[in-house]
Amino acid sequence: MPRELAEELEGEHDEGMSAAMLALYRSAVPNLHADWGTQLPARMPAPGLVLSPNGHPFNEAEQTEEMAAKVGAQLAVLEGLGHSWMVTHPATVAPILTTFWNAQAEQQAEHHERSAVPSMEQ
Repeated sequence: MPRELAEELEGEHDEGMSAAMLALYRSAVPNLHADWGTQLPARMPAPGLVLSPNGHPFNEAEQTEEMAAKVGAQLAVLEGLGHSWMVTHPATVAPILTTFWNAQAEQQAEHHERSAVPSMEQ
């Protein structure tokens, strides 16, 4: 989607439209998303990062925080960003992603270094 179109759509996405869309999603039968939270594992097997655009009309900060905590993921709040942040503000979010990925790569390298050290026990 071109950036201009994403910005236009976000500009037209008001509280009334958000309420109508959310009601439509929640009324779908079967509601495939109704039990997502109950299906989450206690902890994810790999490190995670939850991106929370708090300018998104459907963003519910408390639920997002609970979900991130439940699965053991880091939480990054994307201040003032909306649904199409990846199109409208990629340069804002890129450093958040890069920092997370680099930290994971460093941890993995440290783990491999520790496991590669020969044991002194005979």
